[in-house]
Amino acid sequence: FVGVVLGLVLATSGNAVTKQIFEDRVSSILDSKTFPGEIYAQFLVNNWGLRDALDHIFSFDGKPFDVDFTTTLVDMDVKGTTVSFFYRLGALGTMFGVSESSIKANACDTPLVLTLLRAGATFKHVFKDKNGRDVSVVTVRRGDCES
Repeated sequence: FVGVVLGLVLATSGNAVTKQIFEDRVSSILDSKTFPGEIYAQFLVNNWGLRDALDHIFSFDGKPFDVDFTTTLVDMDVKGTTVSFFYRLGALGTMFGVSESSIKANACDTPLVLTLLRAGATFKHVFKDKNGRDVSVVTVRRGDCES
């Protein structure tokens, strides 16, 4: 509890050193699953602004990640308030395509993503085949979750 209070005080002071100390404290709390991601995201948005929150939450280590048996996340990029995810599809993914409605429904059903959408973020999912040719682009905005 003392660490959380100290973190809150440090985070609101705004300079880089205290921001890093707070980030380390909150990361250790989140790693232990004490707070849901949407609470963390909202706190970052409220105290750091949407752009800095997105940069922090969606940092990418450059290692491809298998999303499923035919889809690999190969890169992520944050520009302004848009988070772009770049995927490579295997043969089956290319053949059957991408379900825009499923991607949007998953985004809207994910509390962390919904929190960021409500704050003004946009999520762009770019799918390419194994040769780098465009297959599909799905953009998720706040309005997609308000029905």
